[in-house]
Amino acid sequence: MDNTTLGFANPVLYQTAKKDKKAFNDVKPTAHPTFLAYTSKRSGSRFLLTLDQDTSLVTAKGYDDVTGVGSMSYRVAAALASKGHGGHWQH
Repeated sequence: MDNTTLGFANPVLYQTAKKDKKAFNDVKPTAHPTFLAYTSKRSGSRFLLTLDQDTSLVTAKGYDDVTGVGSMSYRVAAALASKGHGGHWQH
């Protein structure tokens, strides 16, 4: 990628997800817990989270509040970031 700024991409992303079911990868819960350890840049506090278990937001098959429509495929990201796309995904 070339560090292109997309601006408010939500309308294009959701339109793309509706038109092209393979444009995004569904993020689903895993069979085994996944842990994430991080240190806050702001407070310096350290956190250990169990993904899909430590908050009210959990992944699910299909749309969910954590990942929305899922993770974007590389071909969609490249197309959106390419010059001259006019803010619209062409497939």
